[in-house]
Amino acid sequence: MEGCRGRRWEEPPGPPDRWTRADLLAGYNHVLAENKDLKGVVARSDKRIKKLEGDKKDLVKKAASLVDHAAGLEKELEEARRTNSALAAANLEMERRGRGRAKRDRPAAQKRKGEKGKGEKGKAFTPLSNRRKGGPKPGEEGLPTVSEFLGDPDRPVDEEYEIDQKVCPEDGVTPLSDPVGSFRQTVIDAEVRVGKIGTTKLRRWCSRCKKVHAPKSPIALPNSRFSLRMDVTLVALRVSGLPYGRARFLASSLFRLRIDEDDMVRAVRRVSKHLGPLYDEFKRQVRASGVVNVDETRWWINGAAVWLWDFVTKWTVLLVIDPSRGGEVPRRVLEGFKGTVCKDSYGATNGIGTAEQVCLQHLSREIDRTRDYRDSIKVHKK
Repeated sequence: MEGCRGRRWEEPPGPPDRWTRADLLAGYNHVLAENKDLKGVVARSDKRIKKLEGDKKDLVKKAASLVDHAAGLEKELEEARRTNSALAAANLEMERRGRGRAKRDRPAAQKRKGEKGKGEKGKAFTPLSNRRKGGPKPGEEGLPTVSEFLGDPDRPVDEEYEIDQKVCPEDGVTPLSDPVGSFRQTVIDAEVRVGKIGTTKLRRWCSRCKKVHAPKSPIALPNSRFSLRMDVTLVALRVSGLPYGRARFLASSLFRLRIDEDDMVRAVRRVSKHLGPLYDEFKRQVRASGVVNVDETRWWINGAAVWLWDFVTKWTVLLVIDPSRGGEVPRRVLEGFKGTVCKDSYGATNGIGTAEQVCLQHLSREIDRTRDYRDSIKVHKK
């Protein structure tokens, strides 16, 4: 029987009733061998089908992951576009204000064409005494520069990433070789984190005054939905010169939180009310000083033009926004002032204090105007 497994079975000659037992066993063994071969082919086909189905699931997962990643990138791109638009609008507003301020403060000798106050090729120059000096601005003392921050060896790197690419970026298919080199890039990252802070105020009974007292929160102002840091940030965006609409849009883009204009207005009012006693103290210091410099300039509130008054002493700067440019504003602020008022040629501060000093820069401009007027008269007579 074992010898019949390997040889091919052939039909014996003669009628079927003459087949022998050996021939039937040989045919039976041949059928079993072919059946076993077919089972092996079927098993291999099933294994191949399962592998292909697994590859299909992996490809479907990768495709879904790529779709989600593309959607996330699209959202980040949209957020970046909105933030960029807000920053561009804020930059244009600041440039417009800067050009207007530079045009108003430019000396008269530089405003006229052909005057001696011009540099080469007719370009107006700024005297060395009026040029802005480098270095830290007030309030920035002790802060590291970007180069100092990045080059500080004592400051560790907070997060470390290894970025690799294993396929050619041009066709997206060709595999790349093993790494042949690397280069390092260290950047400064700032993350705006928005979260919720919960506080529990413990109320206590006072046996002396017979009242229940609750402590003041160092984290948030009373009746506020924002923390003190959030309120100050919103107010800083507003007082930097941005209208409520643009300040709200910029805050929403930075914090990824929909902030309404009502929230901005309430934040400004809360902080203003909280800083009221400090503002009164600044006013008292200005009134008690020996010398105060007074000036006014244009200011805009939601597109409406008002006046920004500044009262500057050696240690205090007091800003007052008022729709009026008249003398009632400095008289109200400097009520009881008995020092020297340094001012320009505008007469709103006349009669305030015990003495007056006109700004030397304004006197120089008046002298230039007088000289130009005299020269124009001589030319006219000739």
